[in-house]
Amino acid sequence: MTPSPPTSSTPSTSFRDLVETVFRRRRIALVTIPLVLLAVAAWTLLSGRLYQSEMKILVQNSRGNLVISAEKSAAAINADVTEEQINSELEILNSRDVLDVVVDPAWDQKPVNQRTALEVTAHDLKLTRLESRITTETGRKSNVITVTFQGSTPAESQDTLNRLVTAFLSKERRLERPSGASDFFVQQSERYRQLWNDATQSLVDFQRQHQLVALPDQEASLQKDIDALKTEQRTMEITLAELEGRLHSSATNLSQIPPRQATERKVVPNQQSVQELNSLVVALENKRTALLTQFPPTDRQVQEIDQQLAQTRKALAAASATTSVEETSDVNPVWQALITHSVQDRVSRDALLEQHAAVTQQLNQLQAQLAKTQGLTVQFDELKSKADDLKEDYTLYTQKREQAQIEDAMDARQLLNVTIAETPTLSNVQVQPRPVRNLALGLLTGIVLSIALVYLVEMGRTTIVTPRELEAASSYPVLATIPMLSRSRLDAEDSKHHASLATSAELLDFLLRDMRDDLREGRLA
Repeated sequence: MTPSPPTSSTPSTSFRDLVETVFRRRRIALVTIPLVLLAVAAWTLLSGRLYQSEMKILVQNSRGNLVISAEKSAAAINADVTEEQINSELEILNSRDVLDVVVDPAWDQKPVNQRTALEVTAHDLKLTRLESRITTETGRKSNVITVTFQGSTPAESQDTLNRLVTAFLSKERRLERPSGASDFFVQQSERYRQLWNDATQSLVDFQRQHQLVALPDQEASLQKDIDALKTEQRTMEITLAELEGRLHSSATNLSQIPPRQATERKVVPNQQSVQELNSLVVALENKRTALLTQFPPTDRQVQEIDQQLAQTRKALAAASATTSVEETSDVNPVWQALITHSVQDRVSRDALLEQHAAVTQQLNQLQAQLAKTQGLTVQFDELKSKADDLKEDYTLYTQKREQAQIEDAMDARQLLNVTIAETPTLSNVQVQPRPVRNLALGLLTGIVLSIALVYLVEMGRTTIVTPRELEAASSYPVLATIPMLSRSRLDAEDSKHHASLATSAELLDFLLRDMRDDLREGRLA
């Protein structure tokens, strides 16, 4: 019967195979695990003892930052603490400014140019060692930062954390608000107080120089008086127009109405003139008679008397021929009433004109005073505005000065947005080394390392060592297997069975080689 050619198949790995592999390579495990345990034990014995101190910092928003500005502003306080705030506090806690002071308190006081390279290197080494021993962590959904430090002694651990918290709180105070805020606000408040006093004095001098009490009130008062005078002036002008109309009407009526009217009329001769002329004629005749006694009729004096006598007689004849009319008249009451009203209106007009002129003059004076006052308004407003602004600035800086003083008092009482929830602890229980834990971890590490080495050795193996591998390689069932005994085991057996066992081993070895040759030839076929 011709055997069928073998088919290649990949053997599946089972737990039994893994156990067989480990037992087959037990020398690797027996060498690796003790070496790892020995190294861990040596490291545990040689490493120094470390003691841990722990403190807890609570981050909160109980205090707002002081805002330095020219405006009235209050610090807004948010009750919720954000993750960014906690991370910021962690960064500040681990910053070089804080850790430098912890390593060397006098490090910041020494100028940079005076630090030697050796000092800087030594300081950096101390700082690196400190950073490696400090651990910071935050709890989930918590505002608490836990800080731990491992030192060679309990006192060293506690003292280091005390220095750390002191430096951290000092840094927090400097970051809460700028340094020198109190002095700045004190200086600014004093400066603005002096400027406000100077501006107020300038305003008072300006008012005294121009005799001003309250310029807006004075302008309002002047404007009120001007409005009243203008109203009175318009009333006077209306009254004057009315009086002028009445006077014009009265003048027209007076030109048409006679001032007197006749009450009685008598016609009588001119007796008095006749009597006087008759007496004159008699007198002239007597004088002529006397002259004729002394002078002839042709004499010049006699002829003059004759002429006078002729004229007088002629006038006597005319007077005797004429008559005289006697009329009795009286004042016209209508004309009298008109003239009385006209006089009264004229007097009222003249008085009103005088009053109008006085009101106009007073109005011009008030308008000139108002124009002068309005001309001073710009200067007055500038001085008053400057004084008001300086007063407001002084009040603002005074308030901020008081706020800064309150901030100083809060700093002195350690009232910050971070609070030490738990002071650094003092523990005499060492945290490193831990022999039991280290040995357990070393044992686990040795086992994992030995398994890895066994896996690497098995991956590089090219021989067949198990029946399943033989079945997979030959595609024939394996009926039986004989374990190969090592030379050391043969020497340990009883001497009486040595020959038979060696013969059996050689026989089995021969049969195994023959089987391998057959299998190899079968594959090639």
